[in-house]
Amino acid sequence: MTELLDFLQQYQVGDFIEGTVIQHQQFGVFLDLNVPPILGLVRIVSFKNQGPMSPELLPRIGTKVRGIITDFYANDHQVNISLKPIDFEKFRRKRGGF
Repeated sequence: MTELLDFLQQYQVGDFIEGTVIQHQQFGVFLDLNVPPILGLVRIVSFKNQGPMSPELLPRIGTKVRGIITDFYANDHQVNISLKPIDFEKFRRKRGGF
C-alpha cells in the first residue's frame, strides 16, 4: 500500500510515464512501471487516434514505451496509459503546455 501512496503523490493524470511491455492481452498490453505492485495498462483503443489496431502493431514484450496517464484504479494497483497523439495534445492544452 505504501508503494501505491508514494506513486499517487508522485504522479497525476496528464503526466508522462515510461514502462516496459511485459504482457499482451486481447484488450491491450501491461507495462512494468518499476513500482511493484503497480502495473500500467495501455488498452487497444489507446494506441492510435483512428483506424484498427492489430496484434502486429503492438509493441513487443521488453519494449519501453512512453505514454500519458489517463486515470488510476487504486483498488487494482493499475494505471491506465494512452499512447494516442490526440491525448497528448488534450492534456498539453489542459496544462498550458509541457
